[in-house]
Amino acid sequence: MEKIGPFDFATNAPTYGNDAFADWENADPATSQEGSSPPAEFPVHVMSELVHLIEQAGLVPGKGDLTQVFQAVRAFKDIYYCTDDSQAADAVLLTTASKGAPAALRDGLVVVWRNKTTNTGPATLKLDATPARGLTVDFAAMAAGEIVANRLCFAVYDADNTAWRVPSWASQVQPEASPASVPRSPNLPQLEAVADGSQLVPSNSETAIAFQTTQKNNFVTSTWDGTTFTVGAGEAGAYTIVGGARFNGTGTGLSTRIFRNAGIIAQMVLGGTGSANHGHTLPAKRRLAVGDTIQIRSSQSTGGSQAAVANESSISITRDSV
Repeated sequence: MEKIGPFDFATNAPTYGNDAFADWENADPATSQEGSSPPAEFPVHVMSELVHLIEQAGLVPGKGDLTQVFQAVRAFKDIYYCTDDSQAADAVLLTTASKGAPAALRDGLVVVWRNKTTNTGPATLKLDATPARGLTVDFAAMAAGEIVANRLCFAVYDADNTAWRVPSWASQVQPEASPASVPRSPNLPQLEAVADGSQLVPSNSETAIAFQTTQKNNFVTSTWDGTTFTVGAGEAGAYTIVGGARFNGTGTGLSTRIFRNAGIIAQMVLGGTGSANHGHTLPAKRRLAVGDTIQIRSSQSTGGSQAAVANESSISITRDSV
């Protein structure tokens, strides 16, 4: 879209380029100053851009709905935090939580959810009104137990293969190859831990969440103390981190963040007042060096006398490659 200035009756043309915005003037009856007149290109350009945005999101422009630009912008976000409404173990049914549903599946779309039940064999995933597609690991149909009840899961849509790909919880991610030629592989280094009970999160204080039960940890040199994961010698590389916390009390400014060292690499913040049982689940993919640390931290701004409580928290850290 080009910058368009007001219509100039002296030159019979509008102004274009970087100086166009400076040419707009309000009318001033006291000085007989005439107000700027918008040229025809101005509404046409704006309308064309907005209609294109709406259509690319899979919507049909219509005068009866004045929220279509908002819907279109939401449709292009990459990560959807979902509720598992499945009725069967091998047919995952996800509903987008508090965000607009995607109009269609597109390559690279990511979904995050807490799985209801453990799968018993090949499984499918259906997101809102989009078609159900197969869930795969390393291009192969899922084996039993590859998505586990009450654990955080995430999947990426692969448009080339019209399937959801789950970054492997129990098998090595292989290079691109045909589905028939990809073997199952040994376990990746992975940490999985959960919080057994509640943890007070004081008001206006970033608090590192403690995970009392370590369900899996097959790292060799990296260390884990229940709060902080530190990358050890020989275990630097590409990592997938998924962490979540749930507040079982009402509060304001509820937030959950993933920290690498002192920096935030993923976060979700509820700015207003949160209802009870409000949860955050976050994914992040980063290259980690030896000595880097990972923590899940939460905070809230309700006030000292109404400290929120975080429970049902969990963390999963997987080293995907060197």
